[in-house]
Amino acid sequence: MSTLQLANLAAYGVQIGVLVAVAGGAAALLRLRQPKLMLAFWRLLLLLCLLFPLLQPWQTLTTTLPQQTVWGSAVIDARGVASPSPGSIASVAAAVLLGGILLRFAWLAMGLWRLRRCTHAAIPAPPLESLTFLQEGLNISARFLVTDSVTGPVTFGLRSPTILLPALFLEMDTRQQETIACHELLHVKRHDWRSHLLEECVRGVFWFHPAIWWLLEKIQLTREQVVDEQVIHRTHQRRAYLEALLEMARQRALPFLPPATAFVRKAHLRARVAAITEEVPMSRLRSRLSAISLACALAVGGLGAVWSCSLQSPPEDGGGVQSQPQEIYSAHEEGVKSPRVITKVEPEYTEGARTAKLQGKAVVALEVWPDGKAHNLRVSESLDPGLDARAIEAIEQWRFEPGEKDGQPVKVKANVEVTFRLL
Repeated sequence: MSTLQLANLAAYGVQIGVLVAVAGGAAALLRLRQPKLMLAFWRLLLLLCLLFPLLQPWQTLTTTLPQQTVWGSAVIDARGVASPSPGSIASVAAAVLLGGILLRFAWLAMGLWRLRRCTHAAIPAPPLESLTFLQEGLNISARFLVTDSVTGPVTFGLRSPTILLPALFLEMDTRQQETIACHELLHVKRHDWRSHLLEECVRGVFWFHPAIWWLLEKIQLTREQVVDEQVIHRTHQRRAYLEALLEMARQRALPFLPPATAFVRKAHLRARVAAITEEVPMSRLRSRLSAISLACALAVGGLGAVWSCSLQSPPEDGGGVQSQPQEIYSAHEEGVKSPRVITKVEPEYTEGARTAKLQGKAVVALEVWPDGKAHNLRVSESLDPGLDARAIEAIEQWRFEPGEKDGQPVKVKANVEVTFRLL
């Protein structure tokens, strides 16, 4: 990852934060309680976050980036102390980001493996008239399995949908069983497991961004609220459904299976119970006005995100920075004026070289650029590894009168002898 890519990633992260903050604030101010509308809004916001780099103008990089000379993997500053270079920082950041993504996807893979183990250990649910009736009514076919490995129903699978039921399900009232089964079958009918997997993949890629986590939680909560509404509409068992939800929530929590849609998550329980018990109808006019308001919030959030931090692209010539002339001359060429040292810093001895009483010279090959600094330093004749490094460290602080070609400053190759002598 280059320094420019790292800067763009940081800017993109800021843009997502601004966009989600503005849109989330607008939704909170409107106090909307229509799950279908909110689910569509949160999903549109997520899609906008993912596509935002493609939906905005990029600024072409035109400023000159500071030149830096690298010795090994560090930049030597004016005090002779090694500090990380932008390139090394970008490499470390890329490694951390990639490592986090791999760990997150490994966690998802482990969850899928646990689901498979639970499925193999489960037993088919006994034939219940309510389950058969619901499947026929919804025109959905799914496997109902009973296991002690889950404390609440979970649904997963695309070609062969599977619903894992806790042993407690068989002891519940028939009306509660009907509402639970209806909830899970509606997830199957809506293909919610596919959506859940895609969301978890997005979470894995953006594992470092709290705004994305918050947005995904909103999506998953409102999806459950949409299904809650549909269950009550189909079964007309609001009280039984609420009792089933609370009963499942009382069970001892087991490790969550991330790749599956769970019947109840305690983080969502309060909001879901409030939506079930305090259902507030919305007129068609208010729904339309709310949708327009939310669309305006997305537009304002997008403009604010672009204004707060823009993404940058390299110049059309692909250089990425305005660099010095590329041709490098030799001081021995005709018409080339050699560079001249203006300020000089003497190198320091290392303790090991002082103890060993090492003396002599190290020859450093370098290029003097029109900025008056030494670049691309390398030791052509070594004296001692420690003293070679001290020589590089000292020359980094030297300032030169640049060499010239036909009166114009140019890059000039040179060799510098650094003498080490004990007094």
